[in-house]
Amino acid sequence: MNAVRIHKFMQIMLLLVLSLIFISAMLMNPLGLKTGSTPYLSPIFRFGGLIAIFVFVYQIAKKRNNRSLKWLEIVLIFLALSIQVVFLLTFFRPVYTDTGIITSMIGRLIEGNHNWFEYYSLYPNNVNITIFWSIILKPLRWFGVTSFQSWIHWIQMLLLDFGIFYLARAFKIVNQKLGTIFFYLALFYMPWYMYSIFPYNDLLAISIFMVIIGTIIRLFSVAEDKTRKRVAYTVFISILFAFSVTIRQNSIIILIAFILAILFNKTIDRYLKSFLLVLVILLTVVMTVGSNQIARSDGFEANADRATPAVRWINMSWNPNTSGEIDGRDSSVYDNLLKKDRAKKLNVELRKRLEVLGIKGILHHTIKKIAFMCSFGFSNQDMDGLQINKPILQNYGQTSSFMNMLSNLFQPFYLLLLAFAGYSCWNILTKKLQLAKSLEFLVLFSSFSIVGICTFHIILWEVRDRYVLPIIPFFLFLSAFGIYTFFEKRRQNDVKKTPFKTIDFYMPYLQAASIFLLIISFIQGFSKTEKKVSNNSNTYFSSYIFYNEHNKELTPVQPHSAYITNVFKLKSFANNFSMFIGNLNQKQTSALKISILKVDEKKVWDVPIESPQISLKNKFPTGNYRLIVENNSSNDITITALKQLETKNIQGPVIQKNGKMVPGLNLAFNFNEIRGIALIPMSTYLVIYLFFFFLLILSWFLDRRKKLNVVRT
Repeated sequence: MNAVRIHKFMQIMLLLVLSLIFISAMLMNPLGLKTGSTPYLSPIFRFGGLIAIFVFVYQIAKKRNNRSLKWLEIVLIFLALSIQVVFLLTFFRPVYTDTGIITSMIGRLIEGNHNWFEYYSLYPNNVNITIFWSIILKPLRWFGVTSFQSWIHWIQMLLLDFGIFYLARAFKIVNQKLGTIFFYLALFYMPWYMYSIFPYNDLLAISIFMVIIGTIIRLFSVAEDKTRKRVAYTVFISILFAFSVTIRQNSIIILIAFILAILFNKTIDRYLKSFLLVLVILLTVVMTVGSNQIARSDGFEANADRATPAVRWINMSWNPNTSGEIDGRDSSVYDNLLKKDRAKKLNVELRKRLEVLGIKGILHHTIKKIAFMCSFGFSNQDMDGLQINKPILQNYGQTSSFMNMLSNLFQPFYLLLLAFAGYSCWNILTKKLQLAKSLEFLVLFSSFSIVGICTFHIILWEVRDRYVLPIIPFFLFLSAFGIYTFFEKRRQNDVKKTPFKTIDFYMPYLQAASIFLLIISFIQGFSKTEKKVSNNSNTYFSSYIFYNEHNKELTPVQPHSAYITNVFKLKSFANNFSMFIGNLNQKQTSALKISILKVDEKKVWDVPIESPQISLKNKFPTGNYRLIVENNSSNDITITALKQLETKNIQGPVIQKNGKMVPGLNLAFNFNEIRGIALIPMSTYLVIYLFFFFLLILSWFLDRRKKLNVVRT
């Protein structure tokens, strides 16, 4: 198959994938739940909102005023950066499970403790993530910093901004307007803000991808006789790819997409092509081997027999009782076996699942996986326990409703971006556009990347909404290109004095259709404001429970000792306290005493110890608290909640034993508020619809004003 056919085939595949995502985003919900049982509004709302946003964007694009453009750009940049700062100051996601272990291990390495958790034997793919952040954050220790989590948030956001600025400037080399459109789409694309507070390397990897894409554009823009520059860009691209694969292993899919795009590109001369391919593969291998050496020097010893087999993720993704997402039972089943034996059992289970599903079931499950991974543009997974502080929200109990509101508000924007991305693909496929060499390559690279990521996860791997993050730079490029193409065609029609009938003529009908759809969806979804659901909001989350360390990190509550936390603050009301202590015998239960002290009022609540998961339902107002654990017996009592993390980098309060601080000692407990709320609170419901009606009114006003100006002139 020659290069031209490959280009066309990949463009068709890209258009098909984008179409499937668009249909999923328009009609479906994560987890495949019915519309009536979720806080997500119906397809009628999404379509009406999509039209409203399109009409508004169209009217704004028609109203050009070059004199105020520069000031507008300054205002928009300031606004975006202000939103980011407010976001980082008010949004907080506590670490737990994998992210908790990673942040604890980062703290250990920074403090010179190379005692690795057993977790890394099972998941060695997270070793490089941990080492990377320990290197980046280590200088902070010289200034007395002992808690590093918030620093990761700020660094990730800064790197994201750098990637956006770098790529936007590169696009401007090819086309000034395209660069500007991409810049503002990326800068205001809020879903990836969410992952700045997620201490993995997903956001770091896509920041690197944007720098890679920007450098590729610069490489294509350099004259062929500028050999040194071309070599320098080639080396830089290769280093960045090797580094991205090292710190986030799913970057290998993007690297493969790049290699395929290079192989089937018609415009790169064969010497540069050969040099680039050899160098990027060689450096990736060298950096992978080198990172293994660094890991060993940091005390990590890989245990191939304990590592999790790949089939574990594949088997989990084809669980007919889920939508292909992570499942508690599937994630740990047979984890007591060696890798080879575990893989055999999982392969048998996978074959049985596929046989039970059959062809029809496999197709249905594939649709469920697409819906879970791609149907919503805003994050809906990996954000359990999210807290949003004042001034945005007055209490944490409003967090889930606020996030659902953002999801509903963003969904029509997401659909519009998908539509413009599809529009650009269609114009490229039908050869209605003449592309610069760099953009032609970038379209092919985008095709392999988007199709590759989606195919890999939908057909093989577990699905999560954050697994689409690597394709977002490519998706936003295609959307920006679609927006540019659409309005450039309109401008050309204006120059030729030909009416742009497909839009201008039908504008009143589009506005009427949007109003009609929004009113219908408002009436249809009103029952969501009356339906009550239980809401469990996180007020204070001190730490997490290890799930694969075999209790090695637990430290006993010693005889006749009292363990008291430093003062911690409840910033929001709570009505439930819980802690997992594990199985104790009757004698241990009688000797153990757990109390909650409200420091401000000198008020004490004793927590009943009746089961492995203890809890106390009470009213806990905002204020300062301490937690007290006492052992009144002559023997050690081991509880699951008390552990020695061997680092000062802990999430919860510092623990004092008999009045003396114990570094690294950590107690896992949490306060939360459980109460009934509306599926969509009335105030939230009204805000969503008023926003879109406001856009329609504003767009009508702009259109009316323009027509009056035309009449006067």
